[in-house]
Amino acid sequence: MAKKKSKVKRIIFGIVLSVIILCVYVFVSLNNAGHVTTGDPIGKYANPKSALLIIDLQRDLTEKTGVMPINPEITDKVIENCNMIIEKNKKLIVVYISHEFDSIIIRFLAGGALKHGEPGGELDPRLKIVSNNRFLKHVSDSFSVPELNEFLVKNQVDHLYIAGVDAKHCVNKTIRGALNRKYKVTVLYDGIGSATARDVDLMLNEFNRLDVDLVSSASIAK
Repeated sequence: MAKKKSKVKRIIFGIVLSVIILCVYVFVSLNNAGHVTTGDPIGKYANPKSALLIIDLQRDLTEKTGVMPINPEITDKVIENCNMIIEKNKKLIVVYISHEFDSIIIRFLAGGALKHGEPGGELDPRLKIVSNNRFLKHVSDSFSVPELNEFLVKNQVDHLYIAGVDAKHCVNKTIRGALNRKYKVTVLYDGIGSATARDVDLMLNEFNRLDVDLVSSASIAK
């Protein structure tokens, strides 16, 4: 009888320990996903340039049949405005950022969206691709990819125009990562998307408090 009770206690202990480990793993994964990076301030360039960062306009997030569509009505307009800028403003360096979940927990919570090698992780085919300036990230802040900042510094970029999704997460964290490195940041208020128009408005108010410029896509599509 004593041996049976001891075995039950070990089983219960094992279950409790497994739950604790799982909870810690989930907490760490979520915390890392929302972490904002820091880095050395950029210098003053002899020939400063501007770049358009297009964040996460991928099929799983933008298409109605995607695994995790954000709001197709909003993202359709975002893609249209990004294309307008790409077509008309040839001075901007265009950079495409994509997201891929590498954490098992995050992939599970996202329902399998943005999975490596799957069509849903591809950039939306409606988006005009005019460069090979592509960077793949695994967390919200695009500057978590060191090669992005290295590319921008190499090309003497000191001003970033931000477009893409999601305003509350990846766009938000990338803006903060850019500000931490002293980039000038301009957000296209009609070039970012989220689940609702209200969410976009709330984030625009937040970005305004960060001393970020807010402009229309049409104003830079020249």
